[in-house]
Amino acid sequence: MKWIIWDWNGTLFDDAMVAVNALNDILARLGRPALTLEDYQRQMETPVIGFYQKIFDLHQEPFEALSAEFIENYRRREDEAGLAPGARQCLTHFGQLGYGQAVVSSFEHARLLGYIRRFGLQGYFRQVSGSGDIYGGGKLERARLLLHDVGACAKDTLLIGDTLHDAEVAQALGASCVLIAAGHQRKEDLARSGVLVLESLPHLIADGTPWEV
Repeated sequence: MKWIIWDWNGTLFDDAMVAVNALNDILARLGRPALTLEDYQRQMETPVIGFYQKIFDLHQEPFEALSAEFIENYRRREDEAGLAPGARQCLTHFGQLGYGQAVVSSFEHARLLGYIRRFGLQGYFRQVSGSGDIYGGGKLERARLLLHDVGACAKDTLLIGDTLHDAEVAQALGASCVLIAAGHQRKEDLARSGVLVLESLPHLIADGTPWEV
């Protein structure tokens, strides 16, 4: 069986502006200028501690405290976000083609499951793997474990995400990768990965898209 591993935030879930606004709530508390979406996308990286180091003085504002404040702000604003355009259509399309589908995310596991239930997506995924904490770390080892658990072969797997980290995970796994330039990093930055970059999810199922594993 061929498999698709989906990223969640910024790929299936259109939450980039929620993240920007949650960060701007912190910056407002500190009397700092707000970030634009472009500012955020240009500087974002995973693990997110590197991003926080660019924005904050972590000696004055510890990363753990900032992460907790960000999550609180994000949860207060979470209803501002929804599924990315084309997400459900893509999931349905690949399911009908017989692909196994899974999610591997840096998002907290319990919250991730809650969102998947909220949108009624449980039936699309054979497995879901979120993070065990709120700190937005890397996901390579969880992706590797997921492939092992479902018996998937990396060369028959496509990872779909929205960040350079997703491309790095795919490369380390030996999987194919497509990046969607509608999330947390800019298209010009994603292009540095050398993998196929598409404007949006509907392009995944457009005729002639050259991504097949």
